[in-house]
This record gives sequence, C-alpha cells and structure tokens, in this order.
Amino acid sequence: GMSLLYAFTGTLNLYDAEFLVRLGQMPATVSGIAIVLVLVGIGFKLSFVPLHFWSPDVYEGAPVPVTAFLSTGPKIAGFAILIRFLWAFTSYKTEVQPQHVFDFVSVLSAVAILSMIAGNFIAVWQNNIKRMLAYSSIGHTGFIMMAVIANSGNGIKAMLFYLLIYAVMNMAAFMLAGRIEDLTGAVTVKEYRGLGKFLKVEMVCFVIVLMSLTGLPPLAGFIGKFLVFSAVFEGYSTSHSGWLPAMLITGAVTTVVSLFYYFKIPLNAFLRQSETEPVIDKKQNVLLYIIIVLTFLLLLWGIFPGLLV
Repeated sequence: GMSLLYAFTGTLNLYDAEFLVRLGQMPATVSGIAIVLVLVGIGFKLSFVPLHFWSPDVYEGAPVPVTAFLSTGPKIAGFAILIRFLWAFTSYKTEVQPQHVFDFVSVLSAVAILSMIAGNFIAVWQNNIKRMLAYSSIGHTGFIMMAVIANSGNGIKAMLFYLLIYAVMNMAAFMLAGRIEDLTGAVTVKEYRGLGKFLKVEMVCFVIVLMSLTGLPPLAGFIGKFLVFSAVFEGYSTSHSGWLPAMLITGAVTTVVSLFYYFKIPLNAFLRQSETEPVIDKKQNVLLYIIIVLTFLLLLWGIFPGLLV
C-alpha cells in the first residue's frame, strides 16, 4: 500500500503539500485500493475486526511476558501510525478534499463498531483466561478508535490517556493470569474456583484490574472511558455525523456486556468451591510486587486523574 502511494504521488513524505493533489488525480478506485492496503497493515498491528483472528491464538500460545507486551506496546505504536497516516489527509487544505480520496470516517467507524461487538460478545463464550483477555483487547481497540474518529479537540488527549491506562490494565491482567498459571496450573475460568481463599493478594488485584477494564469508578478505567465518551460527544456536536452516536451506543452496550465475562473470574474465585483443593507452589518473586504497583496506579489515577490529564 505504501509503495503504491509512492508510485502515485512521487513522494515519500505524507505531509508534502502536493501529496493529496497528486493522489486526487488518480482514479478513486485505484487510490482507494492503496489506502485500504495501508489500513490492512495497520489493522493487523491493532488486531481490529476483520483482521483480529491471529491475536487469540497468539495471546494464548505465547509466554505471558510476550503476550503482555504484544497486547500493549505494538498496539500503542499501531495507533501512532494510524493517527500519523490520517493526519496526512487532514493537515493541509488543498483543492482536493479528503472525502474525494477516501471516506475514512465511515470505514473506520464501521470497523470500530464491529470490533467492539465481536470482541466483547465472543469473549463471553471463552473459558481460557488468556483467550478471553485477547477478545477483550479487540473490544478495547474498537473503543479507542472512537477517540481517533471523533476528531475533536480532546480526542487525541482522551486516546493518549486511555492508551496509557489500557497498557497498565492489560499488563497487570496478563501478569496475573501468568502468575496464577505458574502457581496452580489454572488456565480456564472453571479452574479458578476457590482460588480466592489461597491467592488472596493476586485475586484482589485481579478484581481491581477487571473493574478498571470494565470502566467502573473509582478506577482509572472509568476516567479513561469517560474522556473517550466526552470526546466523541464533543465531535458529534460539531460534525453531526451519524456514526458518532452509533459508536457511543455500541460502546455503552458492550461495556455492560464486558461485565458478564470479566466477573466470571471473581465469581469462580470467591463464590464457588473447587471439588479438590488446589496444589499451590507458593513462591514470591518480583512479578507480584510489579502487579501490586500497577494495581495501585489504577486506583491512584482513578482518584487523582489530574496526575495524568
């Protein structure tokens, strides 16, 4: 896709004032194919629908430190690439309108809505903890895209805030899943039954992290979702695009849906009993202290969001 854009425009600089002019001189179908190919590449990085199929298998099969990194670092970089690419079509006023080249708002809005729906609803049916978190990550990708599409004054600020919070939440969640697997061998929701009695610190931290992922107060995840919703509403008040309220409704509904799978973990850990007492290889390591620090940050930033905003 990038090679085609270079062939059509003769420049490697997306911010060249002539970039949109030369691209607009190409047939809409041809330029659209090049842009779609670039978005497909970014889509694999972000694992949004319909380019998400690799992530549940990789998240489940990879070692936990790798999974924790894959679900945060490359995703943040992917959003950076997406924003830089989109700005190329909105930074300069030329005689070629961006809509003439490609309708980014409609395509990315549909992708965001599908990602939120697919990620959260499929996660409800997952039993493996890491696969469940993988589909949750897909849903969060769609949610974060709302802030990008809103194109409001606070959209990028809300996205950056949410990405930082998301990175902390996801790293903590996968670290907890990995530690519990190392200590007990539990990898599915049913195998978490009764673990709350034996792994009190880990499970309390897990509940706090899951509450933040859901977006419940007074945790940082709630502030992040509030800022994203506010940015989308602000964008709608100026653009009146029908996609924005559709994304708002989808985001609200899928946030409620996420409660059903996130709280399967504390439900089994604290309220259900295992038929056999788990064999726990008790060991302390630095990972537990990192998890506690990350959990504390979610509480701190939830109560004092001004530290980050």
